[in-house]
Amino acid sequence: MPILDHFGLLAPYYDRIFKPKNKDDWQTLLQLPSEGALLDLGGGTGRVSQHLCDQVLKSVLVDPSADMLSQASKKVCLDRARAAAESLPFHDDAFEHIIMVDALHHVENQSQTLMEMW
Repeated sequence: MPILDHFGLLAPYYDRIFKPKNKDDWQTLLQLPSEGALLDLGGGTGRVSQHLCDQVLKSVLVDPSADMLSQASKKVCLDRARAAAESLPFHDDAFEHIIMVDALHHVENQSQTLMEMW
């Protein structure tokens, strides 16, 4: 039996349903602006990182859902990559900041994901 792709179904409506936290709160938490790059891991449509693009050198969104990344492509300031959180296609120390908002519980291996982020 096929598994329901709920992120694929939600993708067109995601930004209207789930609103990001205040941009100023993120800037304070991440100590922005910054000369470094930001990784939004499991960032879906880029609902958070789209608001931080002007505060970092580069903003990269990684998500395993092609439909979510398709929605994110409408946000021109985000570079996008389709990948699993447990095996990221980047060199060590490629990012000064990494955020993962409401996504850790969705990954298959949380320990591996945290090690990959570290």
